[in-house]
Amino acid sequence: MKKSLFIFLFFTLSLFASTNLYDQGIQFLEANNTLQASKCFIKASDNGNAKAMYKLGLIYEKNQENQKAIEWYKKAKASGNIKAKYNLGVLSCQIKSYEFLEDFESYAEESSKTVQYDLAVCFSQKGESKKALKWFKKSAKKGDVKAQYRVATLTKNKKEKIKWLRKSAKNNYTEAQFELGKIFFKTHKLQKSKYWLKKAKTNGSKKASVYLKRMKELGL
Repeated sequence: MKKSLFIFLFFTLSLFASTNLYDQGIQFLEANNTLQASKCFIKASDNGNAKAMYKLGLIYEKNQENQKAIEWYKKAKASGNIKAKYNLGVLSCQIKSYEFLEDFESYAEESSKTVQYDLAVCFSQKGESKKALKWFKKSAKKGDVKAQYRVATLTKNKKEKIKWLRKSAKNNYTEAQFELGKIFFKTHKLQKSKYWLKKAKTNGSKKASVYLKRMKELGL
């Protein structure tokens, strides 16, 4: 009984100490004292504080010490910090090792459209177009305009391509507006072409301006 009580008290005190050290680390971070913040987070991490491990990963990533960042994100993930999976995935894409895409997928499954878009970009960057399309579609269905455009660029079916371009263009994405205008120009649907090209031009597309100028020169 005494042994169990001792273990309980030791665990409670360790938890309190790690929480207190973590809070001190946050205060140092807010004061832009990264060195002291890191010292607090390392001590808190020694007591098993996953949030402190995650913060250390962020600090090292910001300092472009990628391998140290990865090690701390891995420790944070192993200690139950779910968001570390996202950071591992994004960082592995940035350094083009693609080592943690499985973790990234696990995190993205129930996550936001932005996270799903980021994962799709990683797969696209890696050259896995089928997986990229899968995740762009998930993001696109949640209303991400860039994802809607990327779905269109990866889709071979013409009707499907136009459907996704329309969605993106109606949500005021300039590239989608220009692409729609270009498609309608090539298929001789000039009124529709002008409509979308003018939208794109209004949003600052120089390519759309060139197309419209050329149409005017041709008397179209």
